[in-house]
Amino acid sequence: MSDLTPLPAGETEPYQIRRITEADILLITPLYRRQCVGNLITNVLDKAIRRHDVSGYSPGSDLGDWTFAITDSDNRFVGYYSTWGDPWGAFTIKELATTKDEVLRQVLPSIMRFIQSQRVTYAAEFKEEGPTRIKFALAANHPLYKILDTKLGQL
Repeated sequence: MSDLTPLPAGETEPYQIRRITEADILLITPLYRRQCVGNLITNVLDKAIRRHDVSGYSPGSDLGDWTFAITDSDNRFVGYYSTWGDPWGAFTIKELATTKDEVLRQVLPSIMRFIQSQRVTYAAEFKEEGPTRIKFALAANHPLYKILDTKLGQL
């Protein structure tokens, strides 16, 4: 996918990705609730669970989600995503929400490059040599799938 190509020399990433902080929980909660609307089954992700996302889980834990904030060049929060390193070699993106739907298309390349850059950092969570692919496990009606359909065509 061409979005995974490195940025040209001298260019900076338009969106920054960082682990969430306690302060981000208040920003994430309404975005998570919005993406749950219309889904038959959702998880209850309360503040206590989100605090674990901030403080971290034990290495190799099945609950080892990594939740990241997405900020723009002015350090404004524009969204978040949550991923899990499954033992079969994939970074699985389980949650992805932005403050505005049109921002989603813009942040996706930054997210993909960040995940690619973190491959070595999170390799210890995997049973083999580290993550080998990125997998999306979002609700069937998630707007990301429309973006991917446009880029890749329907499968």
